[in-house]
Amino acid sequence: LGLCWFPIAAMAVAAPLRFLEGLHRCRCSAVIPLLIGILFPSVSSTGTLSLLQWNPHWQCFVWNQDDCANRVVALANEYLEKYDVDFANFIELESKDWRPREGWMSVESTRDCSNDITEIVYNTARWTVSTDPAHKATGCLEGNDRPFVLQVFYPRKGSWVDVGINGVIVVGAHFPHPGRRDKRHPFSFTKHISDVLEVLTASTGIQQVVLIADTNCDNKRMNTLIAEELKFPGQKVIGTSLQHTCCADSKYASRMTFDRIIANFGAAESGDMETQLPMEDPPAWTRQVHGGRVGAFHKPILALLPFDHTAGVGSPVPTPLSPATPAPMPPPVTPVPTPLPSPHSPAPAQPTKFPSPAPSPSPMPPLEPGTSEPTPFLVSSSWSTVVVIGSCIVGVVLVCAIGVHRICQDDVRSYRGAAGLPGPSGPVAEIVLGREGPRSPPQPAE
Repeated sequence: LGLCWFPIAAMAVAAPLRFLEGLHRCRCSAVIPLLIGILFPSVSSTGTLSLLQWNPHWQCFVWNQDDCANRVVALANEYLEKYDVDFANFIELESKDWRPREGWMSVESTRDCSNDITEIVYNTARWTVSTDPAHKATGCLEGNDRPFVLQVFYPRKGSWVDVGINGVIVVGAHFPHPGRRDKRHPFSFTKHISDVLEVLTASTGIQQVVLIADTNCDNKRMNTLIAEELKFPGQKVIGTSLQHTCCADSKYASRMTFDRIIANFGAAESGDMETQLPMEDPPAWTRQVHGGRVGAFHKPILALLPFDHTAGVGSPVPTPLSPATPAPMPPPVTPVPTPLPSPHSPAPAQPTKFPSPAPSPSPMPPLEPGTSEPTPFLVSSSWSTVVVIGSCIVGVVLVCAIGVHRICQDDVRSYRGAAGLPGPSGPVAEIVLGREGPRSPPQPAE
Protein backbone atom coordinates (compact mmCIF):
# COMPACT_ATOMS: atom_id res chain seq x y z
CA LEU A 1 0.00 0.00 0.00
CA GLY A 2 2.94 2.32 0.61
CA LEU A 3 3.78 2.10 -3.09
CA CYS A 4 0.32 3.06 -4.29
CA TRP A 5 -0.89 5.88 -2.05
CA PHE A 6 -0.09 8.53 -4.67
CA PRO A 7 -1.92 6.78 -7.55
CA ILE A 8 -4.95 6.09 -5.35
CA ALA A 9 -5.06 9.70 -4.16
CA ALA A 10 -4.73 10.96 -7.73
CA MET A 11 -7.67 8.83 -8.86
CA ALA A 12 -9.76 10.01 -5.92
CA VAL A 13 -9.21 13.64 -6.99
CA ALA A 14 -9.48 13.07 -10.74
CA ALA A 15 -12.72 11.07 -10.68
CA PRO A 16 -15.04 12.52 -8.02
CA LEU A 17 -18.24 11.88 -9.98
CA ARG A 18 -17.95 9.01 -12.43
CA PHE A 19 -14.74 7.29 -13.37
CA LEU A 20 -15.08 7.45 -17.14
CA GLU A 21 -16.63 10.90 -17.25
CA GLY A 22 -13.99 12.21 -14.86
CA LEU A 23 -11.23 10.73 -16.97
CA HIS A 24 -12.79 12.21 -20.13
CA ARG A 25 -13.09 15.67 -18.66
CA CYS A 26 -9.67 15.75 -16.97
CA ARG A 27 -7.93 13.82 -19.76
CA CYS A 28 -4.20 13.67 -18.94
CA SER A 29 -4.48 15.30 -15.51
CA ALA A 30 -5.39 11.94 -13.99
CA VAL A 31 -2.82 9.93 -15.93
CA ILE A 32 0.22 12.11 -15.13
CA PRO A 33 -0.01 11.71 -11.33
CA LEU A 34 -0.45 7.97 -11.79
CA LEU A 35 2.70 7.78 -13.88
CA ILE A 36 4.58 9.89 -11.32
CA GLY A 37 3.44 7.55 -8.57
CA ILE A 38 4.83 4.58 -10.49
CA LEU A 39 8.13 6.22 -11.45
CA PHE A 40 8.69 7.73 -7.99
CA PRO A 41 7.00 5.34 -5.55
CA SER A 42 6.53 6.15 -1.88
CA VAL A 43 8.46 3.52 0.08
CA SER A 44 7.81 2.79 3.74
CA SER A 45 10.96 4.04 5.50
CA THR A 46 10.23 3.69 9.20
CA GLY A 47 10.33 0.92 11.74
CA THR A 48 10.66 0.30 15.46
CA LEU A 49 13.19 -1.68 17.46
CA SER A 50 11.86 -3.32 20.62
CA LEU A 51 14.63 -3.52 23.25
CA LEU A 52 14.65 -5.03 26.76
CA GLN A 53 17.08 -4.86 29.70
CA TRP A 54 16.71 -6.90 32.90
CA ASN A 55 18.94 -7.82 35.84
CA PRO A 56 16.91 -9.92 38.31
CA HIS A 57 20.15 -10.42 40.31
CA TRP A 58 21.73 -13.61 41.54
CA GLN A 59 19.85 -13.74 44.87
CA CYS A 60 16.68 -14.70 42.99
CA PHE A 61 18.36 -17.92 41.84
CA VAL A 62 20.62 -18.73 44.81
CA TRP A 63 18.17 -17.96 47.61
CA ASN A 64 15.16 -18.72 45.38
CA GLN A 65 12.43 -17.85 47.83
CA ASP A 66 8.81 -18.11 46.63
CA ASP A 67 10.01 -19.88 43.47
CA CYS A 68 11.69 -16.68 42.26
CA ALA A 69 13.93 -18.47 39.74
CA ASN A 70 11.14 -20.17 37.82
CA ARG A 71 9.00 -17.04 37.91
CA VAL A 72 11.78 -14.95 36.37
CA VAL A 73 12.48 -17.52 33.64
CA ALA A 74 8.77 -17.62 32.75
CA LEU A 75 8.50 -13.83 32.72
CA ALA A 76 11.63 -13.40 30.61
CA ASN A 77 10.14 -15.58 27.88
CA GLU A 78 6.75 -13.93 28.29
CA TYR A 79 8.27 -10.48 27.76
CA LEU A 80 10.13 -11.63 24.63
CA GLU A 81 6.88 -12.68 22.99
CA LYS A 82 4.52 -10.08 24.45
CA TYR A 83 6.68 -7.13 23.37
CA ASP A 84 8.01 -8.83 20.22
CA VAL A 85 11.55 -8.00 21.37
CA ASP A 86 14.33 -7.52 18.82
CA PHE A 87 17.21 -7.49 21.33
CA ALA A 88 17.30 -8.14 25.07
CA ASN A 89 20.12 -8.16 27.59
CA PHE A 90 19.73 -10.43 30.61
CA ILE A 91 22.21 -10.16 33.49
CA GLU A 92 22.75 -12.75 36.23
CA LEU A 93 19.91 -14.89 34.90
CA GLU A 94 21.62 -17.94 36.35
CA SER A 95 18.93 -20.61 36.18
CA LYS A 96 20.08 -23.88 34.62
CA ASP A 97 16.56 -24.18 33.17
CA TRP A 98 16.78 -20.86 31.32
CA ARG A 99 16.48 -21.08 27.54
CA PRO A 100 15.00 -18.40 25.29
CA ARG A 101 11.72 -19.56 23.81
CA GLU A 102 11.43 -20.63 20.17
CA GLY A 103 12.05 -17.66 17.87
CA TRP A 104 14.86 -16.20 19.99
CA MET A 105 18.49 -17.22 20.54
CA SER A 106 21.23 -15.91 22.83
CA VAL A 107 24.85 -14.80 22.63
CA GLU A 108 26.63 -15.15 25.98
CA SER A 109 29.48 -13.20 27.48
CA THR A 110 32.56 -14.92 28.81
CA ARG A 111 32.15 -16.96 31.98
CA ASP A 112 35.57 -15.89 33.24
CA CYS A 113 34.22 -12.83 35.09
CA SER A 114 33.75 -14.45 38.49
CA ASN A 115 30.19 -15.82 38.64
CA ASP A 116 28.71 -12.88 36.72
CA ILE A 117 27.25 -13.34 33.25
CA THR A 118 25.35 -11.28 30.69
CA GLU A 119 23.76 -12.47 27.47
CA ILE A 120 22.17 -10.85 24.43
CA VAL A 121 18.96 -12.49 23.23
CA TYR A 122 17.92 -11.71 19.64
CA ASN A 123 14.85 -12.26 17.47
CA THR A 124 15.77 -14.89 14.87
CA ALA A 125 12.88 -13.95 12.57
CA ARG A 126 14.37 -10.50 11.95
CA TRP A 127 18.06 -10.81 12.79
CA THR A 128 20.93 -13.18 12.16
CA VAL A 129 24.17 -13.27 14.13
CA SER A 130 27.42 -12.80 12.25
CA THR A 131 29.33 -16.07 12.07
CA ASP A 132 32.68 -14.27 11.77
CA PRO A 133 34.54 -14.84 15.07
CA ALA A 134 36.06 -11.35 14.74
CA HIS A 135 32.55 -9.86 14.95
CA LYS A 136 32.12 -10.90 18.59
CA ALA A 137 34.07 -9.73 21.63
CA THR A 138 33.72 -10.53 25.33
CA GLY A 139 35.64 -9.58 28.42
CA CYS A 140 35.55 -8.23 31.96
CA LEU A 141 35.25 -4.54 32.78
CA GLU A 142 36.74 -4.68 36.28
CA GLY A 143 39.55 -7.16 36.88
CA ASN A 144 37.88 -10.55 36.88
CA ASP A 145 34.36 -9.17 37.31
CA ARG A 146 31.61 -7.36 35.41
CA PRO A 147 31.20 -8.98 31.97
CA PHE A 148 30.41 -7.43 28.61
CA VAL A 149 29.69 -8.79 25.14
CA LEU A 150 29.65 -7.06 21.74
CA GLN A 151 28.06 -8.80 18.77
CA VAL A 152 27.42 -7.83 15.15
CA PHE A 153 23.92 -8.64 13.87
CA TYR A 154 22.58 -8.45 10.33
CA PRO A 155 18.92 -7.93 9.39
CA ARG A 156 17.20 -10.66 7.48
CA LYS A 157 15.89 -9.93 3.98
CA GLY A 158 12.69 -7.92 3.93
CA SER A 159 12.92 -6.57 7.49
CA TRP A 160 15.40 -3.85 8.50
CA VAL A 161 17.14 -4.05 5.13
CA ASP A 162 14.14 -2.17 3.72
CA VAL A 163 14.70 0.81 6.03
CA GLY A 164 18.40 1.15 5.36
CA ILE A 165 19.99 -0.71 8.30
CA ASN A 166 22.86 -2.84 7.01
CA GLY A 167 23.63 -4.13 10.48
CA VAL A 168 23.66 -3.34 14.20
CA ILE A 169 26.36 -3.71 16.84
CA VAL A 170 24.69 -4.63 20.13
CA VAL A 171 26.56 -4.17 23.41
CA GLY A 172 25.37 -6.01 26.52
CA ALA A 173 27.17 -5.08 29.73
CA HIS A 174 27.17 -5.00 33.52
CA PHE A 175 29.05 -1.87 34.63
CA PRO A 176 30.99 -1.76 37.94
CA HIS A 177 29.48 -0.09 40.98
CA PRO A 178 30.52 3.56 41.51
CA GLY A 179 32.31 2.78 44.78
CA ARG A 180 34.62 0.32 43.02
CA ARG A 181 35.66 2.65 40.19
CA ASP A 182 38.74 4.80 39.83
CA LYS A 183 37.92 8.03 41.70
CA ARG A 184 39.90 10.21 39.30
CA HIS A 185 38.69 8.40 36.15
CA PRO A 186 35.33 6.81 37.01
CA PHE A 187 34.71 5.67 33.42
CA SER A 188 38.18 4.33 32.62
CA PHE A 189 36.73 0.81 32.44
CA THR A 190 34.75 1.77 29.31
CA LYS A 191 37.98 1.60 27.30
CA HIS A 192 37.52 -2.18 27.16
CA ILE A 193 34.32 -1.60 25.16
CA SER A 194 35.27 1.53 23.20
CA ASP A 195 38.47 -0.05 21.83
CA VAL A 196 36.58 -3.06 20.51
CA LEU A 197 33.76 -0.87 19.20
CA GLU A 198 36.24 1.18 17.19
CA VAL A 199 37.59 -1.98 15.57
CA LEU A 200 34.15 -3.37 14.71
CA THR A 201 32.76 -0.15 13.21
CA ALA A 202 35.88 0.24 11.06
CA SER A 203 36.09 -3.37 9.86
CA THR A 204 32.37 -3.86 9.14
CA GLY A 205 31.27 -0.37 8.11
CA ILE A 206 28.33 -0.69 10.52
CA GLN A 207 27.74 2.52 12.45
CA GLN A 208 24.49 1.71 14.29
CA VAL A 209 25.24 0.86 17.93
CA VAL A 210 22.88 -0.08 20.78
CA LEU A 211 23.98 -0.39 24.40
CA ILE A 212 21.70 -2.47 26.65
CA ALA A 213 23.15 -2.53 30.14
CA ASP A 214 22.95 -2.26 33.88
CA THR A 215 25.15 0.85 33.97
CA ASN A 216 25.10 1.37 37.76
CA CYS A 217 24.81 5.10 36.95
CA ASP A 218 22.56 7.33 39.03
CA ASN A 219 20.36 10.10 37.69
CA LYS A 220 23.26 12.57 37.59
CA ARG A 221 24.93 10.56 34.82
CA MET A 222 23.14 11.31 31.57
CA ASN A 223 22.89 8.98 28.56
CA THR A 224 24.98 11.40 26.53
CA LEU A 225 27.89 11.02 28.97
CA ILE A 226 27.81 7.22 28.73
CA ALA A 227 27.69 7.31 24.91
CA GLU A 228 30.59 9.75 24.88
CA GLU A 229 32.69 7.54 27.15
CA LEU A 230 31.99 4.53 24.95
CA LYS A 231 32.90 6.61 21.86
CA PHE A 232 29.72 5.93 19.92
CA PRO A 233 30.06 6.90 16.24
CA GLY A 234 28.32 10.11 15.21
CA GLN A 235 26.73 12.83 17.28
CA LYS A 236 23.24 11.44 17.91
CA VAL A 237 22.34 9.92 21.28
CA ILE A 238 18.89 8.50 22.01
CA GLY A 239 18.17 6.61 25.22
CA THR A 240 15.56 5.46 27.67
CA SER A 241 14.18 7.99 30.09
CA LEU A 242 15.78 7.76 33.53
CA GLN A 243 13.74 5.23 35.49
CA HIS A 244 14.53 4.08 39.03
CA THR A 245 14.85 0.38 38.24
CA CYS A 246 17.22 -0.46 41.13
CA CYS A 247 16.81 -2.05 43.49
CA ALA A 248 14.70 -4.00 45.94
CA ASP A 249 17.26 -3.46 48.71
CA SER A 250 17.15 0.33 48.21
CA LYS A 251 13.37 0.39 47.74
CA TYR A 252 13.89 1.62 44.17
CA ALA A 253 15.14 5.05 45.17
CA SER A 254 14.55 7.77 42.58
CA ARG A 255 18.28 8.34 42.02
CA MET A 256 18.92 4.66 41.14
CA THR A 257 18.45 4.91 37.38
CA PHE A 258 20.84 2.06 36.65
CA ASP A 259 19.28 0.18 33.74
CA ARG A 260 19.68 2.00 30.43
CA ILE A 261 19.24 1.42 26.70
CA ILE A 262 21.20 3.88 24.56
CA ALA A 263 21.58 4.11 20.76
CA ASN A 264 23.27 6.44 18.28
CA PHE A 265 20.50 6.27 15.68
CA GLY A 266 16.74 6.59 15.51
CA ALA A 267 13.94 9.05 14.79
CA ALA A 268 13.00 10.07 18.32
CA GLU A 269 12.84 13.87 18.41
CA SER A 270 13.13 14.48 22.15
CA GLY A 271 16.26 12.39 22.65
CA ASP A 272 14.35 9.79 24.63
CA MET A 273 13.05 6.47 23.43
CA GLU A 274 9.53 5.46 24.36
CA THR A 275 10.18 3.80 27.72
CA GLN A 276 8.05 1.31 29.64
CA LEU A 277 8.41 -0.64 32.87
CA PRO A 278 6.75 -4.04 32.36
CA MET A 279 6.92 -4.57 36.14
CA GLU A 280 6.01 -1.15 37.51
CA ASP A 281 5.17 -2.51 40.98
CA PRO A 282 7.30 -5.62 41.66
CA PRO A 283 5.28 -8.39 43.36
CA ALA A 284 6.16 -9.70 46.81
CA TRP A 285 8.07 -12.73 45.49
CA THR A 286 10.76 -10.45 44.02
CA ARG A 287 11.88 -9.43 47.53
CA GLN A 288 14.50 -11.97 48.53
CA VAL A 289 15.70 -11.83 52.15
CA HIS A 290 18.45 -13.99 53.69
CA GLY A 291 20.19 -13.43 57.01
CA GLY A 292 18.90 -9.89 57.27
CA ARG A 293 20.17 -9.02 53.76
CA VAL A 294 17.76 -8.02 50.99
CA GLY A 295 18.42 -9.06 47.40
CA ALA A 296 19.08 -6.41 44.73
CA PHE A 297 16.28 -7.32 42.32
CA HIS A 298 15.95 -4.86 39.38
CA LYS A 299 12.83 -3.89 37.47
CA PRO A 300 12.93 -4.77 33.77
CA ILE A 301 12.93 -1.83 31.37
CA LEU A 302 11.61 -1.81 27.79
CA ALA A 303 12.37 0.70 25.03
CA LEU A 304 10.82 1.29 21.62
CA LEU A 305 13.30 2.88 19.23
CA PRO A 306 11.64 4.38 16.13
CA PHE A 307 13.89 4.38 13.11
CA ASP A 308 13.89 6.46 9.95
CA HIS A 309 16.53 5.69 7.33
CA THR A 310 16.99 9.43 6.75
CA ALA A 311 17.88 10.02 10.42
CA GLY A 312 21.34 8.44 10.30
CA VAL A 313 23.85 8.50 13.13
CA GLY A 314 25.10 12.03 12.61
CA SER A 315 28.18 11.22 10.54
CA PRO A 316 29.03 9.50 7.23
CA VAL A 317 29.46 5.74 7.20
CA PRO A 318 33.09 4.90 6.36
CA THR A 319 33.98 2.47 3.61
CA PRO A 320 34.88 -0.96 5.04
CA LEU A 321 38.60 -1.51 5.21
CA SER A 322 40.26 -3.71 2.63
CA PRO A 323 42.34 -6.74 3.68
CA ALA A 324 45.48 -4.73 2.87
CA THR A 325 44.58 -2.06 5.43
CA PRO A 326 43.18 -3.82 8.52
CA ALA A 327 41.73 -1.79 11.36
CA PRO A 328 44.12 -0.73 14.09
CA MET A 329 43.99 -3.11 17.02
CA PRO A 330 44.27 -2.33 20.72
CA PRO A 331 47.61 -3.33 22.28
CA PRO A 332 47.67 -7.03 23.16
CA VAL A 333 47.34 -8.04 26.77
CA THR A 334 49.46 -10.94 27.97
CA PRO A 335 47.48 -13.25 30.24
CA VAL A 336 48.97 -14.21 33.59
CA PRO A 337 48.43 -17.86 34.53
CA THR A 338 46.60 -18.15 37.83
CA PRO A 339 44.73 -20.96 39.58
CA LEU A 340 41.07 -21.52 38.82
CA PRO A 341 38.66 -19.52 41.03
CA SER A 342 36.39 -21.19 43.52
CA PRO A 343 32.65 -20.41 43.41
CA HIS A 344 32.88 -18.45 46.68
CA SER A 345 36.18 -16.61 46.26
CA PRO A 346 37.31 -13.86 43.88
CA ALA A 347 38.59 -15.18 40.59
CA PRO A 348 41.92 -14.09 39.08
CA ALA A 349 42.02 -11.24 36.62
CA GLN A 350 41.42 -12.18 33.02
CA PRO A 351 42.46 -10.15 30.00
CA THR A 352 39.84 -8.57 27.82
CA LYS A 353 39.28 -10.61 24.71
CA PHE A 354 39.64 -8.28 21.76
CA PRO A 355 38.68 -9.41 18.29
CA SER A 356 41.37 -9.85 15.70
CA PRO A 357 40.85 -8.45 12.22
CA ALA A 358 39.31 -10.85 9.77
CA PRO A 359 41.54 -11.70 6.79
CA SER A 360 38.82 -10.59 4.44
CA PRO A 361 36.22 -8.46 6.23
CA SER A 362 32.85 -8.42 4.60
CA PRO A 363 29.77 -6.38 5.54
CA MET A 364 27.45 -9.33 5.03
CA PRO A 365 27.46 -12.67 6.89
CA PRO A 366 27.59 -16.12 5.27
CA LEU A 367 24.21 -17.32 4.18
CA GLU A 368 22.44 -19.74 6.45
CA PRO A 369 20.84 -22.87 5.01
CA GLY A 370 17.43 -22.13 3.60
CA THR A 371 17.96 -18.36 3.39
CA SER A 372 18.71 -16.09 0.47
CA GLU A 373 21.14 -13.23 0.23
CA PRO A 374 19.75 -9.88 1.51
CA THR A 375 19.25 -7.24 -1.17
CA PRO A 376 20.31 -3.57 -0.91
CA PHE A 377 17.93 -0.76 0.02
CA LEU A 378 15.25 -0.07 -2.63
CA VAL A 379 16.35 -3.16 -4.59
CA SER A 380 14.30 -5.68 -2.66
CA SER A 381 12.68 -8.29 -4.89
CA SER A 382 10.13 -9.61 -2.46
CA TRP A 383 6.97 -10.96 -4.06
CA SER A 384 4.80 -8.40 -2.27
CA THR A 385 6.70 -5.51 -3.87
CA VAL A 386 6.61 -7.14 -7.32
CA VAL A 387 2.86 -7.74 -7.07
CA VAL A 388 2.12 -4.16 -5.97
CA ILE A 389 4.28 -2.55 -8.67
CA GLY A 390 2.88 -4.89 -11.33
CA SER A 391 -0.69 -4.16 -10.31
CA CYS A 392 -0.09 -0.42 -10.48
CA ILE A 393 1.46 -0.67 -13.94
CA VAL A 394 -1.41 -2.79 -15.26
CA GLY A 395 -3.88 -0.32 -13.77
CA VAL A 396 -2.22 2.63 -15.49
CA VAL A 397 -2.21 0.82 -18.84
CA LEU A 398 -5.91 0.00 -18.54
CA VAL A 399 -6.79 3.56 -17.51
CA CYS A 400 -4.88 4.99 -20.46
CA ALA A 401 -6.53 2.57 -22.89
CA ILE A 402 -10.00 3.41 -21.61
CA GLY A 403 -9.23 7.12 -21.74
CA VAL A 404 -8.00 6.98 -25.34
CA HIS A 405 -11.04 4.96 -26.39
CA ARG A 406 -13.37 7.43 -24.67
CA ILE A 407 -11.73 10.47 -26.29
CA CYS A 408 -11.79 8.86 -29.74
CA GLN A 409 -15.48 8.02 -29.42
CA ASP A 410 -16.20 11.62 -28.43
CA ASP A 411 -14.30 12.95 -31.47
CA VAL A 412 -16.26 10.62 -33.77
CA ARG A 413 -19.54 11.76 -32.28
CA SER A 414 -18.61 15.43 -32.72
CA TYR A 415 -17.58 14.88 -36.32
CA ARG A 416 -20.74 12.97 -37.25
CA GLY A 417 -22.93 15.54 -35.50
CA ALA A 418 -21.34 18.44 -37.31
CA ALA A 419 -21.68 16.66 -40.66
CA GLY A 420 -25.32 15.76 -40.11
CA LEU A 421 -24.54 12.05 -40.16
CA PRO A 422 -26.34 9.53 -37.97
CA GLY A 423 -24.43 8.52 -34.85
CA PRO A 424 -23.36 4.98 -34.02
CA SER A 425 -26.00 2.50 -33.03
CA GLY A 426 -26.16 -0.37 -30.62
CA PRO A 427 -24.60 -0.69 -27.18
CA VAL A 428 -21.72 1.61 -28.13
CA ALA A 429 -24.18 4.39 -28.98
CA GLU A 430 -25.83 4.05 -25.60
CA ILE A 431 -22.48 4.38 -23.86
CA VAL A 432 -21.12 7.20 -26.03
CA LEU A 433 -24.25 9.22 -26.83
CA GLY A 434 -26.54 8.29 -23.99
CA ARG A 435 -29.81 6.33 -24.20
CA GLU A 436 -31.64 9.29 -25.82
CA GLY A 437 -30.06 8.45 -29.22
CA PRO A 438 -28.23 10.62 -31.71
CA ARG A 439 -28.26 14.31 -31.18
CA SER A 440 -29.36 16.76 -33.89
CA PRO A 441 -26.64 18.68 -35.67
CA PRO A 442 -26.06 22.21 -34.38
CA GLN A 443 -28.24 24.90 -35.97
CA PRO A 444 -26.68 28.04 -37.41
CA ALA A 445 -27.22 31.16 -35.35
CA GLU A 446 -29.92 33.58 -36.58
